[in-house]
Amino acid sequence: MSEIIRVLVVDDSRYIRGIMKDMLRDRFVVETAVDGVDCLEKFGPFAPDVIILDLNMPRLDGLSVIARLRGEMRAQDTYIIMLTGDEDKEVKATALNLGANDFLTKRFDRQELLARLNVAARQILLNRKLAEEVRTVAGLQARLLPRAGLDFPGVRVESLYRSSGLASGDYYDYLPLPDGRLRLAVADVAGHGARAAFLMAIARTLFHQCAAQGQSLSESLSILNTQLIDLVGEDKDFITFIAADLDPYAGTVTWINAGHCPGLVKTADGEFLTLPAGGPMLGFFPDLALTPQVLPLSSPFEIFFYTDGFFEWEYKNGSIFGLDAFLDLCQDLLSGETPILSELERALEELAGGPIEFHDDLTALWTLCEGPS
Repeated sequence: MSEIIRVLVVDDSRYIRGIMKDMLRDRFVVETAVDGVDCLEKFGPFAPDVIILDLNMPRLDGLSVIARLRGEMRAQDTYIIMLTGDEDKEVKATALNLGANDFLTKRFDRQELLARLNVAARQILLNRKLAEEVRTVAGLQARLLPRAGLDFPGVRVESLYRSSGLASGDYYDYLPLPDGRLRLAVADVAGHGARAAFLMAIARTLFHQCAAQGQSLSESLSILNTQLIDLVGEDKDFITFIAADLDPYAGTVTWINAGHCPGLVKTADGEFLTLPAGGPMLGFFPDLALTPQVLPLSSPFEIFFYTDGFFEWEYKNGSIFGLDAFLDLCQDLLSGETPILSELERALEELAGGPIEFHDDLTALWTLCEGPS
């Protein structure tokens, strides 16, 4: 873990920039910017850990810079120290609400400046250590997801998995059952980070254990629900879950949707069916009983499961893409000759008019059943 701390000093006064750089250069990597616009231009290339930011500057003032950094640029981990020549409480309150971490008046001395930078450095190094631990969790978590291709007669499976952070609460799986069927699942744990990843790991372990013991979908999700409630108590953690048992010989799909996004099925004659939620998410209601639905299907047919990160993103005007638009897109893609997952992200960016800033994990599972050979 690196202990180098990078500091960007932003002030329209050459004297302030110079004196700060002289005071800090022995202990930190220091860069300067002449105003708010220069700060934002240098932010990406320099990647500062700390920004010492003047309040009043030409072109773009300090408050506007904070709003941009914490808002559209989503620079939540950068430590911001506001540099101000007055003690206006209203200005300080505004800066804190926008995301400033600390204040420094322009009557500072070297000891005060270094003391405040040392506080920032301790916080930054702690955050790095926590991030390293979460990366370790994420690495372990990735090993829980299917890594080998599926060897199941007459069935083809493809997956897509993108974490929005270091660790994810999304989960997908496909596993053969003792009775010759194939079990499919996509789930979404509320929240992000290490906690969500931990709950996802528990869900995966229980799901596999139930499958190995030959328990039905209803029994499996009931056990998962009970264990989750016992584990989290009154905390508001929950899991949405959609799962299906595919029997290519009988031509049936037995499925349960516990509070998850509706699954999508394309039948042999090109008709589209949805698999909507038939009960609440897991983790809230004890003794939850989920009734499976049985869907008879002739081969070939396709099944598509996904998480809500695919449709809960915003256009540049602030409007949400939405589930209905996403389902329309999926039906168009499933109607083509190319498997949906190879085209999905490109098609979304085309609709958005450019790259999309997804704020949630993305997970999808596409299954093609061509029938027994």
